[in-house]
Amino acid sequence: MIEKLYACEPQFLLTYISKMENATAEEIALAAGQFAQPVPREDIYDEDGEEACIKVEGPLTQAGPPPLAHFFGFGGTSYSAILKAVAYAKDNPAIKRLCLEVNSPGGEVAGVDHVWQALRACGKNCSAVNMGLMASAAYWIASACEKISATSPAAETGSIGVIAVGIDDADLMKNLGVKKVTILSKNAPDKGLDFATDKGRASIQKRANEIESVFISRVAEGRHTTAEAVKENFGKGALKIAMHQPGETCACALHSGMIDAVTPMAPNTDSRKTPGAQYAQSGRNEMKLSELLAANPEAKTEHEKALADARAEGKAAFEARVTAAKPYLALKATADGYDTAEVEAIAKCAVDVITGAKDAGAVQAFVAFVDMSVEKRKLAAAHTETATLPETPGQHTPAMADLIVKVNAQKLDLAAIETASKRQGIEPIKGVAATVEMNDLLAKDKQLLSTLGGM
Repeated sequence: MIEKLYACEPQFLLTYISKMENATAEEIALAAGQFAQPVPREDIYDEDGEEACIKVEGPLTQAGPPPLAHFFGFGGTSYSAILKAVAYAKDNPAIKRLCLEVNSPGGEVAGVDHVWQALRACGKNCSAVNMGLMASAAYWIASACEKISATSPAAETGSIGVIAVGIDDADLMKNLGVKKVTILSKNAPDKGLDFATDKGRASIQKRANEIESVFISRVAEGRHTTAEAVKENFGKGALKIAMHQPGETCACALHSGMIDAVTPMAPNTDSRKTPGAQYAQSGRNEMKLSELLAANPEAKTEHEKALADARAEGKAAFEARVTAAKPYLALKATADGYDTAEVEAIAKCAVDVITGAKDAGAVQAFVAFVDMSVEKRKLAAAHTETATLPETPGQHTPAMADLIVKVNAQKLDLAAIETASKRQGIEPIKGVAATVEMNDLLAKDKQLLSTLGGM
C-alpha cells in the first residue's frame, strides 16, 4: 500500500491523480521527452521598488511538478522555490513589502508548513492575493500573511482539511505470486500499518486529523481568531466565494473572516502587484533576455551552446532509457510465458525507466523476479501432469502415451504393472517406466548372450 497526504481541493486532486496514474505509456514517453529538462518559465519572484512579489500557481509539491504534470497542463510550484524566494526578499533590506499572488488548488502536505513559518519570520509586511483559487495548502500559506484579498467576488477560498490518498497494490502482488512480509520490532506494533486494513485506515485517519489540527491552528493564528471559529465558519472543508452580491444574506469568505477585502485589479497596472493599488509604472529600463543576447554576441553564442548541450544530453539520456525499456513494453501474455497481470506490471516498470523514475537495471531485475514466478508455475504444472495417471482410457499424458507404446511393443501387462506399483507405494507412471527400462535391459542382455554363444 502506497499512500500520501494532501491539503488540496478534492475535485482537482481526483482529476490530477487520475490523469497521472492512468497515463498511457505513449503519454509518459512524450512527457519525458518534451520535459526532460526544466520547463523554461518566468521566475516566480519579482521586485519593484520596495515590494517583492511571489507567484504561487498550480498544484504545490516539495520537488516541483514532474514531466507529466507539465504534459497535462497542470504546471505547479515547488515549496522549495517559494522558500528561496521568501529568503531572497528577507535578505534584501530594500524590500519592505512582500505579496503572494496565488492561484492554486493546494497540494502536498509535506513542506507546506515550512513555507508558513518562513513567511511569519521573514520580517516583511506580507499580503496574499487570491487571483481565482486559494484552496487548502495555498490558503494554509496565505494565512501567514497580515492581509488576504481577492481580485473578484467569484474568487474561491478555503477547502481547509487533509486528504489521504493511497494505492492498494495487494491484488497485483498476489497475481505476481509476491507475498508481502513485514517484521516489526517488539516496541513498534503500529509502525508500517497496511492502509488496506481497518487498523491501517484508522492510523491514517488519525494522522490526517492531527495534521488538520495543525492546519487549523495556523489559520487561526494568522487570521487572529480561534480554532473553533475556523472549524465552524471557514467552510468545513468546502470552498467559499469571496463575496456575494450586495443585499444577499451570505456566509462568504469576506463576511466569514477568511479574507479581508475584495479589490478588483486596477486598470493599466502590473498584474503582479497588489490588486487595487494604483501603482505608477516604475520606468525601469528592463532588458529582456533576447535584447541582452542581441547586444552581446559572445553571450548569445555561449547561451545557444549551453541550450544545445542540454538538449543533446537530455535527448541522449531519454533515448537510452527508451532503448532499455522498449523490449519490455512489447511483451505479450501467454506468447511470452506471462499472464496479463505480469505483462502489465513489467510494462509499468519499463515506463518508470523511460520517465527516469527508475534505472534500466530495475526493470531487468523485476523481469528476472517475474521469470522466477513463471518457472515456479511451470514446474507446478509439470508436477501435476506427471504425478498421477488418468483413470479413463484415452486421457494419458504425452509421457505416459510414449510408455504405453513401449509396453505394447514389449507385450507387457500394463494393468498388472500399475497394480504392483500402487501396492508398493510407487507412482504408476514411474513403475511403468522402470518396468519398461528393466525389460529393455533384459532383452539387450539376452541378445548379448546369444551373440557370445554363437562365436
